[in-house]
Amino acid sequence: MIRVILVYSILASLLIGCTGKYAVEDELYVCLEDEFAKSALNLEDELDTLEILFLAEGLLQSAAPEDYRNYYQNNIDQGMLMSLQNPYLKIVAKDVELSLEILERSALRKFDGESYDQSKFAKISYMIDTTVRSTGQIASSTVAKAHLKFLSADDFEHPFY
Repeated sequence: MIRVILVYSILASLLIGCTGKYAVEDELYVCLEDEFAKSALNLEDELDTLEILFLAEGLLQSAAPEDYRNYYQNNIDQGMLMSLQNPYLKIVAKDVELSLEILERSALRKFDGESYDQSKFAKISYMIDTTVRSTGQIASSTVAKAHLKFLSADDFEHPFY
């Protein structure tokens, strides 16, 4: 359940755009596309729908990268995960089988451990795992703080984030 929350938290913050400095994240995005395709879903279309829903519910103020980053800060400020009230994400989540292990395996097939560890995704994941192990629990602030520590507004231009 913890990993599902992490994966869908990341999915909720995805945007369109891609650059070469995100090699691991590029591979992870391809993995996500493949997993969605297995369920006859188009990842980009699903992300567009989620963005519209997040905007409609006021969870995002705009589609600007800074507002995606602010979403994580708002989760910290509110002291809870600000999630969609619309059931759409739950419906899609039932159709797509995702886990942190699937994503990690996909990246580690293509990259050595050192390259993977240098990625922002790995740093975020490691910080979340370390915090969860030390506290024995996961909170929306755990996920949000890790994202805020390693991701700038510009990082939210990448489709994985």
